[in-house]
Amino acid sequence: MIKNEILRVNTIDILELEKNAKKNECYIVNIQGDNIQTKKSFLELMAEKFLLPDSTGWDSFTDWMTDLSWIDNPCFCIIIKDYIDFLKKRY
Repeated sequence: MIKNEILRVNTIDILELEKNAKKNECYIVNIQGDNIQTKKSFLELMAEKFLLPDSTGWDSFTDWMTDLSWIDNPCFCIIIKDYIDFLKKRY
């Protein structure tokens, strides 16, 4: 069963979230929001972090992210710090 959650948390909560994710053997990806300003930079980072064979657009990205069968971890945790600055340019 897939269970997705989007949480808005403070710095202390992030530390607890990361601790619990590690305890549950989740695959964790940390993103510094102010470093990712465009769709292209986001897709490149995600392709690198998740070892995606192709992630040139939203369609291919979505296809790969709903599979991830090559990663053995039972769950995934993506943490975007400074989300307010994330994808400001969007192109």
